[in-house]
Amino acid sequence: MLSPKFLDAESRRIIAGDLSVIENNLQDILKSEAAGRQAMATALQLQQGDLVSTDKMENYLGQMGYQTAEDIINDLPNILNPKTEQHKALQAAWLHNNSDMPPLFKNVFSQDNLEKLANNGQLPLALDLYRQSTMRINRDGSGDNQVTRGLSDDTINTMESLIAYRNSVKVTSFEEYFQKRNELAISPNRSTLLKQQLGEESIADFVMDNLPSSATAEERDYHMRYAEDLVLMHGKGVASDILTQSGNKVFGKSAFTFGDERTRFAPEKAFPDKTELEMFKSGVALKLELADGNYKLGKNAFLIPDPRAGMVNPEYIVVDNNKMPIMAGGKAIIANGQSIIEARARNARTSVGNIQKQMRAEQQRRLDKRKRVDSGDADTIENIATTARGY
Repeated sequence: MLSPKFLDAESRRIIAGDLSVIENNLQDILKSEAAGRQAMATALQLQQGDLVSTDKMENYLGQMGYQTAEDIINDLPNILNPKTEQHKALQAAWLHNNSDMPPLFKNVFSQDNLEKLANNGQLPLALDLYRQSTMRINRDGSGDNQVTRGLSDDTINTMESLIAYRNSVKVTSFEEYFQKRNELAISPNRSTLLKQQLGEESIADFVMDNLPSSATAEERDYHMRYAEDLVLMHGKGVASDILTQSGNKVFGKSAFTFGDERTRFAPEKAFPDKTELEMFKSGVALKLELADGNYKLGKNAFLIPDPRAGMVNPEYIVVDNNKMPIMAGGKAIIANGQSIIEARARNARTSVGNIQKQMRAEQQRRLDKRKRVDSGDADTIENIATTARGY
C-alpha cells in the first residue's frame, strides 16, 4: 500500500478529490436504489387498493418517468384506458382514492395545461379524469357525492364550468372558449356585456335566484366569486344551470353540523366511505365521553367547521344545542379526521411491512440461486439453460 508520506501535497489533493467523487457517486447510487425499492413497494400498495402518502406517490411517479404534468398529459389515453400493470396502478392511485392528489396530478388541471389540452384535442379526456377522480357513488343508493382531493375552489369551478359547457349546446370549440375567456378577463366592456345578458338584474340577484332559499351567506359568497365570469362566458341560461348543479355538488346538508344550513364541510362529503365515516363518528363519541354530560353526535352535540382546515380533512368545534362549545378537561372539544389518518397509516405500515417482507424473500431467493450457480450446482444450471433455450 502506498503511504501518504511519499506523496506531495498536489497528489494528495487530487487523490482526495477523486475519492470524494467516488463517495458521492456511491451515495447517489444508494439513494437511487432506495427510491427504486420504495417505488416497488408503492406499486404493490396501489395494486392492493391501499392509500399512499403524497411523497411516496411523487417518488413512484418519478421512478415511472413522470417528472412533469406534460409527461402525464402525453399519457392520458393510457391512464384512462390502461393495458399495462403500470397504467392500472396509476389509474387506481388517481381515480380510486379520496386523499389529496399529488401536485403532479393537480397541475394537469391548471389553466395553462387546460388550454394546451384544448388545443391538442385532449380536453375531453381531462374532463373525464376530473369527474372520475372527484365523484363517488353513495353506497346506500342515495346518489353521488363529490370529494375535492385537495383541488382549489378555482380549479373545481373551472372544471365544473367546462363540463357544463361540454354538456350544453356548444356554440364554439374549446379552443375558442379559452380564447374568449382570456379576452373577457381584460375586456374594458365587461359591465356592458354583463348588462346585455342580465338586463336590469344585478349579479347578486342572479345568484340569489339560482340558489335554494335556504342558501347561507357562505354559499352566496362562494358563488359570487364566479358568477360574473359564468354569465359572460356561457350566457344567463347556461350559467343558471351551472350555478344550480355546482351548488348541489359542493354544498350539502349534514346530519352532524349545527343547524339546517348546507355546508361545504359536511363529514359525509369529507368521508364518503361508510367505514371511514363510522370511524369519524366513533372518534367524536370517544371525546364526548370525556365531557360533563350525556352527549351524542347529531342529537345534542353538533359540529361547527373551521374553514381554515380545508375540505380534505376538515376540523370542527363540537357544540351543544345552544351553539356553546362542549368542554372536556377545561378545553373545547375539537373533532377531526385524525383517527382516520392514523388508521390509514396503520394499514399502510402493515402493507409496506408485508411488501418489504416479500421483497426480502425474493432477494434472498435470487442470492441463493446465485450461490448455487457459483458453486456449480448442476440442476440449477440446467434449469437456467432450459429456460434460455425454451425447451
